[in-house]
Amino acid sequence: MNNVITIKYQTIYLFEPTELFKISINPLKDFIYFLKFRGKKGIIDFSYSWNEDSIHNKLSIKENFLLDSIPTSLIRDKENNLIEFFNTLTNPFLIDLIQKLGDLTIPVNLLNADQLKLTTIIKAILSKSEYVFLVEPEESLTNETINTLKECIRFEVDKFGRKFLLKPKNQDLWLDTATHFVIKDDTSSYIEKKNPLLEKDESIIQKPYFLKKVS
Repeated sequence: MNNVITIKYQTIYLFEPTELFKISINPLKDFIYFLKFRGKKGIIDFSYSWNEDSIHNKLSIKENFLLDSIPTSLIRDKENNLIEFFNTLTNPFLIDLIQKLGDLTIPVNLLNADQLKLTTIIKAILSKSEYVFLVEPEESLTNETINTLKECIRFEVDKFGRKFLLKPKNQDLWLDTATHFVIKDDTSSYIEKKNPLLEKDESIIQKPYFLKKVS
């Protein structure tokens, strides 16, 4: 049986957890340096998920989403406009992830590990930035949530052309998602290589996506 997975999605980078990457104190530096290494110039429009570093602990989940993820033009009546914004979302997997959080009025400092991780990831994706950098995105999440997140990432990349860069703790979990690996060599240069398990096939028929609303 052929061990090749067919995928239509655009580039999703995975930073391989080599020893040089492991000793990096700040994953954001690797992310920025990699983009600069690839020739990215000017201001980088990005969002990221890296545990508590990317959220405001004294605010609720909802307030975190309102503060950094939702366009300023929509922030008039916080409650109504949050619902209005959610109802504009077309990514059914992102909606599923939001629904997994449950009560959005809970203060972030009262969240358990999986809720905290999911909040930081959703916040990064809601921002609509060009680049999304997720550090250890599988941490504390169930297999079901990880699979939903994978579909969410693929949808954002395929439908909106966004660029995702992943730096997982367990690389094996993302071999069915990443299209390219990024390796840092002993000269601190970055090497890209295609994921041999994935084969882009532009002729495949996309599965239908069914829209839903955040309840």
